Parts: sequence; structure tokens; C-alpha cells
Amino acid sequence: DENPDIMTYKAKPDYERCVALVTSAALREMRFPGLVCVVTPVLVGLVFRYVGEYNNKPLLGAEVLAAYLMFGTVTGILMALFLDTAGGAWDNAKKYIELGHFGGKKFRST
Repeated sequence: DENPDIMTYKAKPDYERCVALVTSAALREMRFPGLVCVVTPVLVGLVFRYVGEYNNKPLLGAEVLAAYLMFGTVTGILMALFLDTAGGAWDNAKKYIELGHFGGKKFRST
């Protein structure tokens, strides 16, 4: 199904087919992570609800679920801050090297 004329610029690629193929593959790959994000809090809440009923602590499920969700939220915020700072540092390092430091003029990346 390949078209060798694309490499010689005699034919245009079928962009719509390419985007459809990549999009369907990406959505298929994201099913499991999405399912984990939806099912895990429900399971945590139910499991600890039954453990709490067994130990005469009826609100244990709600408490554990609240702690689980707070931990996930705080972890997400910290990860976002870390990635934002690291991205800025990488960008500044790239610009510094492109100014000619460490042989940057010879090895232009953009």
C-alpha cells in the first residue's frame, strides 16, 4: 500500500488516512490507562468500606478514598511543577549552547 512517488514529489501523501490511523492507534492504546484511572478509586473505596465494616469503622472507605484522591492531586501538582522547571532549564541550556558555548555554533540544532 506504499506509494514510492511520494518520495520523488510526484504524488501527495494521504494525510487524512495517516491522521486517522495514528489517532485510532492512540485511542486504542489509551483505553487501559483510562480504565485504571476510573476503576482504581472505586475499588479503593469499596475495599476499604468493607474492611471498615469488618473493623467497626463505617467511614474508613470514605477516609481512605479522600486520602487517595488528595495524594494523587498533590502528586500531579508536584510532577507538573517539576516538568515545567525541567523544561525551562533544558530550553535555557539549548539557547546557551546555541550562542556558541561548548561548540554550539558548529552544532546548530534548529
